[in-house]
Amino acid sequence: MGLWFLTGKKHRQKKLIAWGQKYKIESLRDEYAITKVTNLKINHKRIDKLTPYIDCAEQIEVLGLRYNQLTDLPEELSRLKNLRELHLGFNRFKNIPKVIYHLPQLEVLTLEANEIQRIDEEIVSLQQLKDLDLMANQITELPENIGELKNLSRLILAINQLSKLPDSFSELENLTTLELWLNKFEELPEAVQKLPKLKNFQAVLDSEQLNKTLMWAVIGDNVHLADKLIARGADVNYKDRSSDNSIFTTPLFEAKSISMITLLLTMGADPFMEREIIKRVKTREGEVLKMTGKFESFITMKHPKEIEKYKQAYLNTLKLLEK
Repeated sequence: MGLWFLTGKKHRQKKLIAWGQKYKIESLRDEYAITKVTNLKINHKRIDKLTPYIDCAEQIEVLGLRYNQLTDLPEELSRLKNLRELHLGFNRFKNIPKVIYHLPQLEVLTLEANEIQRIDEEIVSLQQLKDLDLMANQITELPENIGELKNLSRLILAINQLSKLPDSFSELENLTTLELWLNKFEELPEAVQKLPKLKNFQAVLDSEQLNKTLMWAVIGDNVHLADKLIARGADVNYKDRSSDNSIFTTPLFEAKSISMITLLLTMGADPFMEREIIKRVKTREGEVLKMTGKFESFITMKHPKEIEKYKQAYLNTLKLLEK
């Protein structure tokens, strides 16, 4: 191994560390960290471009890039030979990045809530793929060779634009979980009925599922998806207790942008709904929840300046309407 190669590698590692410092990614803080990290989560960073030096973190097995602003991925990603899981939900992909098809070892691929319209036939190069999540995209059709994904056991295609399935779909011999709700099927596709191992199949959604998906869309600030779900009957005042039974949250409590807040209020979200404020207190036994006896609503909560101005304008409008 030549001196030039070693010098070049050190230079690339420094570039990756500098990029990690820019986005405050602790797992990329120094040379030791980047050579040891196996599970790298870079979520909620508003990243619009993944650094090409990512291949310096060559031990990565799980890479999370959810809730960013990515539209493509660098070719260098294909050098991560240990990568087994890639999570890309809530970005801005219009197509599945070509480099993904050069990751034959990939077992889990999630691309929920993007803008993907089609799946290329190259998807079958991912012969180890077991879990594929493409919920909430704009996919109109599947490739004719989709049945060649023989190891696929979980496939999520809910909230797309599918009206039919290719004949080879019935050849997904290890598929056990399938979601097709909120597509454009007039009847249950025959190919689904032929799947030999299918156990968990959802073609029709229930209200609880619809409401939880709305929460998921609001947290990801996906206004288009939220609007679509509300039009289908999602409850804008749904009380979600999934994270903690002693407190609830609603879509409005989770809204992060004026666009989302405007949508929810327009559709009937209650800004005066109150919930008790709970504090987390550290004790010798660990962290416990303490009821405060005080309550908050969307109106009384503190928000960023931009939303505070919007909230005040909203309250002024309500006063005018009351006169």
